[in-house]
Amino acid sequence: MKKYSDDELLSLLKVCDKKAQTYFYQSYFIPMVLYAMHWVRRDAAEDIASERLMIAMEIAANFDTLRHLVNYTYTSVHNASINDLSKDNTRKNAEANADYPAAEAGTALDIEKMYVEMITQVSRGLKELPPEMAAIIRSYYLEEKPIAEIKTEMGIRKNNTVAQKKLRGLALLRSFLKF
Repeated sequence: MKKYSDDELLSLLKVCDKKAQTYFYQSYFIPMVLYAMHWVRRDAAEDIASERLMIAMEIAANFDTLRHLVNYTYTSVHNASINDLSKDNTRKNAEANADYPAAEAGTALDIEKMYVEMITQVSRGLKELPPEMAAIIRSYYLEEKPIAEIKTEMGIRKNNTVAQKKLRGLALLRSFLKF
């Protein structure tokens, strides 16, 4: 899938370019679902995220930057989730059905948005790494495997080769992040 700069993506969204819309949708669907799941069940979160992303793409022409459009979408997902939550009889009932506990303060919501954005960017960065480096980083950090086990699984002869590829992969990953 083609990658777009933020300015290029927003410009293409403004003219309803289908490939740009698909890219935008695929890039932000999971983060929006995770964000909505602070208030509603997963199935409702998926519906809300999908609906709000479609609306955001329709009104993209009203925004000066992609960041403004994304922030609007997060706010829209939040409001739609709260509205969905109010349809349930009590907040207690909704929290019992939610996959994650609801955040209370505005500051907590901002932290959650940043966390979801960070996870999304790390995931995208891992996809950009050379496959062997990505596999080493996933194994070491996400699966918590020791270097020796990674070396054996990947058929690499030297421990320091795995360690070097891990360090190079981390350096590349950091360069991909937009913080």
